[in-house]
Amino acid sequence: MLENLFIDVAFISASSWNLRGLSTPNENKAIVKQAVARVSEKCILLSDSSKYGKMANFRVMPLTELDLIISDEGLSDSVEQLTSQKIAVELAPPV
Repeated sequence: MLENLFIDVAFISASSWNLRGLSTPNENKAIVKQAVARVSEKCILLSDSSKYGKMANFRVMPLTELDLIISDEGLSDSVEQLTSQKIAVELAPPV
C-alpha cells in the first residue's frame, strides 16, 4: 500500500544509526521505512544524538539516501565527520 503513495517529505526516526546507516531491531519497521523512503521526494532523519553510534540487527538504509539529518547539539562532535561524507546535518537549538 505504501508504494502507491506520493510523499513530498518523509520524516523518519531511527532507534539506532551510525556512519553505516540507519538500523532497527524490528524487521517490519525496516521494511516500512524503506518503502516510505522509496516513494518520497525528500527523506529527513529526525533523531536525538543518543541514538547515534549504535547499531541494531536490521539495516534500513545508508545515510547517503537521506537529504538531511536533524539532531540535537549532542551530535556536534560528529557533525564534521558526517558533513565530510556529503551528509547534510542541522542541529536544533536547545529548548
